[in-house]
Amino acid sequence: MSGNNSIRKFFTSKSFVRGGISIIIIVIVLAISIFGVLISDMLFENKKLDLTKERLYELGKTTKEVLDGLENEVEIYNLADLSLIANTTNFSALQIAFDLLDSYAEYSDKVKVMTIDPDREPQIIAQLDPSGALSITKYMLVFKCGDSVRPFQLGLNGTDFLDDDSNLIAEQIFTEFIKTVSKGINKKVYYTLGHGEPDLQDERSDYHEYLYTGLYRLGYDLEAMNVASKSEIPADASFLLIISPKNDLSNDDAYKIDHYMKQGGNAVILFDPVVPDILLNNFNSVLNKYNIGVKNTFIRETDKNNFRPEKPDELILDLKGGPLYDTAGSYITKAVFSKCTQLDMLKNEKEGLESYRWFWTGGKALSSSISNPEDSKEGEFSIIITSEYTLSGTTSKVFTSATSAFLSDSFINSESGNSETSGLILQSAMYWLGETSEEVSVPAKTGLGENFALTAGEAQISYWVLLLIIPLGLISAGVAIWLIRRHK
Repeated sequence: MSGNNSIRKFFTSKSFVRGGISIIIIVIVLAISIFGVLISDMLFENKKLDLTKERLYELGKTTKEVLDGLENEVEIYNLADLSLIANTTNFSALQIAFDLLDSYAEYSDKVKVMTIDPDREPQIIAQLDPSGALSITKYMLVFKCGDSVRPFQLGLNGTDFLDDDSNLIAEQIFTEFIKTVSKGINKKVYYTLGHGEPDLQDERSDYHEYLYTGLYRLGYDLEAMNVASKSEIPADASFLLIISPKNDLSNDDAYKIDHYMKQGGNAVILFDPVVPDILLNNFNSVLNKYNIGVKNTFIRETDKNNFRPEKPDELILDLKGGPLYDTAGSYITKAVFSKCTQLDMLKNEKEGLESYRWFWTGGKALSSSISNPEDSKEGEFSIIITSEYTLSGTTSKVFTSATSAFLSDSFINSESGNSETSGLILQSAMYWLGETSEEVSVPAKTGLGENFALTAGEAQISYWVLLLIIPLGLISAGVAIWLIRRHK
């Protein structure tokens, strides 16, 4: 009986009850933890936990809207071996960009991402580019939707996904390419040669890195064209691009461009001051119909609030009106324009013609003659004018700028330039021309040097450590303490 009393006394003792309750609570917590790990494993398999301050791995609202609108599957082929470019200066940007690419496939079942080594599977290049016209090679990302294929060349310096302020722009690039190939149409832009214009495809050109590459990323295929060698401007042109001409149009060229625009063609013409002085009579013969006049002069500001310190030719102007104000007014407050010539909005009022100024100088700016700088005119001068003219049901548009410098590599890379502002102006111009049904504006992400993200494997380890190993440690400690107290 004494043995039974001892057993009964042990199980009814306060130490046993307290210890037992503690163990039961710990077991319940442990069971909940294990259940949580199993559920998280099912829900978040192959996912990443983005703990970065700027949410570097998280897709933005605009991207999600583009992905939600996809009707056909988009395949993305990563032909780059990340291990071979791990020593690049900006490897972390490449790593984050490739990880972000996986987020597209995780978010939408319409996006499929595949990493393929062309050295091991050389047939992939022939499959993606049977004709060889796209010149697909290793170290490319290839976006494909049906028969629409668009490659993106990866440079080995690791700067492809960084803007000039070292902010990450990978999401903007990926979303633009997905949107382009999903529409299945490669838009064509002809840029003119023969009047002293630069060749944009030449990597040595001052307009290759930002303008040429920027238009390509927006879905345009660019082709050089000497107007004099063509009987007419090709009908498949999305728009005609004339950038920084050093000579006036010939009579024949002016006729061809005028005829092209009368048929509903669009044009983007970016001027710069030309030394020595030239006349622009034939350019004016085309542009005057659109309420625009151009004169080869040099613009300077006299109001210190409107130019950079000690640089009166670098104008700091507010975005004041026009379609750009409606679409990008919340993003752009000021823009810097360098080396501007004189652009005027004329008083050519006629039915079907609408003209808008986007940027213009203050009323005390000076327009000086190239041949005689002392010969100056004070006034308010336009920097960007857009005009559309509808005649007999056919509408043509022209985007005209008094400078091309804001889209030049040298200016954007200088302390005066801003790639984001220049990019927004370019993108808004395409939107105004009707080349895009909607804007895709994905902001760059900062905080590249403050990365902390967990892969699925790392997340699981963290879960097990926090939710299993630590509780087991607590149980062991609790049992040990209980046993020690019991024997005292």
